[in-house]
Order: sequence, then C-alpha cells, then structure tokens
Amino acid sequence: MNNNLTFSYNNKVYKTEAAMKKAKTMDAKRANKQVKKEAYAVSEKKQKREATIDYKKNYKTKLENAIKANEKYHQKRFAGIRRFHITANLEQVLHFNNVYSKKGGYKKNELSDAHKTKVKMIRESQVIEAKNVEIAKQIFLDEVDEKFNDDGEEGADDSITNVSTNVDNCEFIDVVDETGMTASLPSTMFLKLASPVNYTFTTEERKFLKNEGTCVEDNLLGIYSPLIKSFTLESIRKIASNFYDINFINWTPDMGYSSDAILKICQNYKISMYAYDIMNTCFLKHITPHDKFHSYPALFFYAINNHMYLVKDTDKCNSLREKAKENSKSFNTSLIEKEQKINYYNELPIHENIDIKNLKGYDSCIVIYSREKYTNINDIFLQCLELYGVPLSKSVKANKTNITYFEYKFREKIYIIVQDPNDLRLFNWKIIKSLCEKHEIEFTNQTYPSFVNSYKKNFLMMKIKELILHKNKDKNY
Repeated sequence: MNNNLTFSYNNKVYKTEAAMKKAKTMDAKRANKQVKKEAYAVSEKKQKREATIDYKKNYKTKLENAIKANEKYHQKRFAGIRRFHITANLEQVLHFNNVYSKKGGYKKNELSDAHKTKVKMIRESQVIEAKNVEIAKQIFLDEVDEKFNDDGEEGADDSITNVSTNVDNCEFIDVVDETGMTASLPSTMFLKLASPVNYTFTTEERKFLKNEGTCVEDNLLGIYSPLIKSFTLESIRKIASNFYDINFINWTPDMGYSSDAILKICQNYKISMYAYDIMNTCFLKHITPHDKFHSYPALFFYAINNHMYLVKDTDKCNSLREKAKENSKSFNTSLIEKEQKINYYNELPIHENIDIKNLKGYDSCIVIYSREKYTNINDIFLQCLELYGVPLSKSVKANKTNITYFEYKFREKIYIIVQDPNDLRLFNWKIIKSLCEKHEIEFTNQTYPSFVNSYKKNFLMMKIKELILHKNKDKNY
C-alpha cells in the first residue's frame, strides 16, 4: 500500500480524499452564503428592517417629543383654567296648568289659585372649570337652567300632567377656588385653623370653637369630655405626642393635629371616626365594634385647607356614613353605626390545646391547637361533631382536606377552634402574637411571613408619612 498518496484541491494538499471533499463542501457553502448576502444587501427586506431598527432607536425620543408637544398645547389651550366649588340656594317654581294627582282626584274646575303654583327650595353644588369666578358662576347658572327648567312636555305621568318649572332666584352661598388651595395629603395635613372659609356644603358645627389654632382640641373636648372622664386635653396631647414620636416627628400642640393622629385618639377611646376631603371622599375611617358599655357618638369631619370642619347634623352624618361604606353589608357601631365584623383575637381569651370535651366549661374563647406533626384539626373536628353537633354554618375553613378553623355558638357563648398555621420548628402563635404587640400590628393568628409583610407595609407607610409631614411642617414655618 502506498502511504505517500496525497490529494490536492485549490492549491492545497490533503492527506485523505475525505479531507479534500470536506474542504470542497465548506467552500461551496461559503460561496452560497456570500451569494445570499449580496442578494440581501440590495433586497427590499433589508430596507424595511433598517427602517424598523431606525424607528425603534428613535421611538423613545419621538414619544418624549410628542408628549412634550401635547403638554405644551394643553398648557396653552387651558392656561389660567381654575376649579371652583360652587354652592347655591335655588327657588324652583312649579306651575300646575291642570289637576294633579290626589286620592279621589280633583275636578278641573276646582283647581284653585293656591294649587296652581308651588315653590320648591333646592341646594345645588357643582364643580366648575373656568378662567375666573364670573365665568364659573355663569356656567353654573346655565347648567342649573338646563337641569331644573322644564316646559312640561315630558309629563307623561298623570300626577305631573301639564306641569312646567323654572328657577326664579339663585343665591350663591359658597364659591371656593380649589386651585389656590394648599396641596397636601389629607391624612397628614395639620388641622389648626379656627377662622376658616365658610363652606356651607360641610354644614359645619362651630359651637365648640373657642381659640385660634385649636379647632381639633376644641371640637374633641367639646363632644367627648362630658361623656368620657379620662378624655382631657393632657390625655389627647399625650396620645398625639406618642404617635408623632413613633413617626420621628418633633411635634408640638401649636402645629395642630393631622387626621391620622385624630384616628389614633379615636382608637384609644373606642370612638368611630370618618374623615372626608373637599371632594366628599372618605379618606380615613375607624369603626368601633358595638359595645353596650361604651357607646359614644361617631366623629364626622372634613379636612380642608388646614381646618377641621366638624359635622354634627344627623342627616348629613347618615349620608356621609353611606358614602363611606365599602360594601352593602351594614354593621352596628356607636349611635348611628351598624356592627362591624369583630377581630375576636383582640376580644376573646386564647387557650391552647385544651381537652375538647371540656369546651363548655369555658366562657367565650378561642382555642388554638399548636401540636407538632399536626397540620390540621381534623381529629378535633370529628370529636366536636360527636359531642356538640354541626358547627356554625359557613364557619368551617379548610385547605383541601385539612380543616383549620370552625366555630360553635351556645346561647351567649361563642367558641372558635383554630389550627396554629406556623411551622412549629421555628415559630408558634405565641411568638407571632408578641411580635404583633411589639410592632403595633393586629394579631389574626397569621403566619410569620404574613407578619413580615404587614411590618414592611407599615414601615414604608411610616416613612412616606414622615416625609410628607416634614414637608408640611417646613411650609408652616
């Protein structure tokens, strides 16, 4: 066999025929690739791709320029536009050109002059955007005219047949320029003014106001000091001082009280509280569970432009309470409240791992079963079925087949049986409860991760409020 046999290709020498063939194949691929590259260089596809790349590169700049141009247009278009809160008393005159409904009916020829015209008093409030107060008033009048004037053509109901209406008199009560107000988060705004703007829409109660700069103290002491012996000037100042200390704010009474500090005072004395802003939005509230031994009037107020506008009118309070409802269920609280769902972990004594056969020997309580190697209370549930029957309807909570919570109610006593949800190798409910008390977090038999999430949320909120309160304090000085 000749071991010196070689193969040549393209001025190169290869030891084997296979190596030579591989070189030929690679050269063919490279030549084919070059042909495709040259064809793509002059293709429409490349032009479109380059245009797309160029568009993407400049998209951010173009978008920013478009936004700036849009803002510039609107600034020019709406320059000087202000928001006015206008309230007025209206006299709507109703003209009856025919008989109106009455049981038994009137005969047409018996329609007396006294029945032909009636006057209805209306209080109307609207938010109007205009360049000045005169234009705002005219827009208000135009909208009132469209809303309340009627020529009677729509009177399809026999009770209003041939009735026409018109507004004769309009008395402006409040015209408030919202644009000129101090921008501030309502819950952190310090309330202290005693000589505020007269907003009639708040139906403010002013009889408790005494001194300049003490509207919160005057109102709170005026309402609750006659009802609660321990409700004194010193006590509410101490609660507020502790609240601000926790938030690292150097507070003095002459700075006034923010709504979140008022909330702390109300929580301490078990008083329900509702705070509203100028847009009639409830931004802060506390509902005290019904207690037959402590039943105090709920506190309703507006926090507007550094003043506490106290509301005591019963109809207005009921209306505000309805606005603040988060769902259709109503709950009993103080004089005009309905009951809130109670966190029984704050209200009832807690026992651990008791013999379930002795349950009725205890007063109303919570029983937590904290047992190693148990992740449910299925065995306790089965014993209770034999001893006490079926638990309260819809009280049973379970994760798939693992029962973790159920309740019994015998006459006036309530018993809550629940599983400790924690990994007992690391934590138990007692450790979590002590951590909650230390950091002022509500205990609900939560797990450690849930506690940590609550703590992080409270910490972030505290920092946000601290920054805003410091900003407001700098403005006050």
